Amino acid sequence: MRIAFVGNCQLESLTWYFKHLLPNAECWYINFNSNTYKGTSFNSQVKCPYDGIEYLSSCDYVVYLRMYKYASPLFYFPKITTLIKPHCKILSIPNFHLDVQSPNPIKGMLHREKCKGIDLSINALLKSKSIEKFYPLKQKHPNHPPVEYFLELIRHICIKFNLPFFSNEDCNMFLKKGFPFGSSMK
Repeated sequence: MRIAFVGNCQLESLTWYFKHLLPNAECWYINFNSNTYKGTSFNSQVKCPYDGIEYLSSCDYVVYLRMYKYASPLFYFPKITTLIKPHCKILSIPNFHLDVQSPNPIKGMLHREKCKGIDLSINALLKSKSIEKFYPLKQKHPNHPPVEYFLELIRHICIKFNLPFFSNEDCNMFLKKGFPFGSSMK
């Protein structure tokens, strides 16, 4: 099984989680801004070692941020749909980007996802008890979501793709460590 995660640092973190969730699958991160993304040692664990377009074309599953052509000439929507194989399952997810100056920081996210037609909406995530507890979000890095958000996002992706989810022990370990950005709501 091959899975591509195309987007920003949030998709890079999702790749790390999925590598742990599905150790027998090939899971790689493709930065939406570049086909030859260079990064840190953490990045080297998850960044795609192949040509991004070739790898994407070979995948069974693709999770991505819906980008406009001006933001991502290589991986914009709808081009990304022309690169995948016919039976590949594809899912666009929300970009967790808050306007911290706004009295309702989630509102901007909802507006952007409505304009872009995101498959897995933030509304689906907000209905979850674990998501509600961090709205409005108050942390150092408002555009780097906490572990609880990632775990809930992963749970929804697993449901959409009919994949197994982490055990309670694994979830508790991630919550305790605060991966990926060193923050947890606990």
